[in-house]
Amino acid sequence: MQDEPTTGLDSSMSHRVVHLVKGLARTMAINMVAVVHQPSQAVFELFDTLMLLTNEKMVAYQGPPWAVAAYFQQLGYGVVSSARNTSVAESLLEFVTKADSTLVKVKPSDLGAAWQLSGSQWLRDNARGALKKELE
Repeated sequence: MQDEPTTGLDSSMSHRVVHLVKGLARTMAINMVAVVHQPSQAVFELFDTLMLLTNEKMVAYQGPPWAVAAYFQQLGYGVVSSARNTSVAESLLEFVTKADSTLVKVKPSDLGAAWQLSGSQWLRDNARGALKKELE
């Protein structure tokens, strides 16, 4: 378990640390859990599994990082804004922590409940399609 291993590090060093930890976990054939606040896109792309929490400490998403954009898009959230050069990680942080979004099917404060009700089922039903789309 790593508690904020990248705190206080610049993005380059954060990437190196997460890459090293991931390599050690694979070499040792163990699972590694790390709390990483505000990861850069490069660090975000190293994650095998993502757990995204709301301000209320509820799970808003848990699954592969490559499926997170499709999950939130079906809830009405635009995950990446290319006009603003926003990364997926930054987009997720922005809308999960904002409570004033009016163009979505699920309010940010209700994302935890939405995941509990149907998120894991959505992931099972749609993960293959999201992976295929991501690989195209």
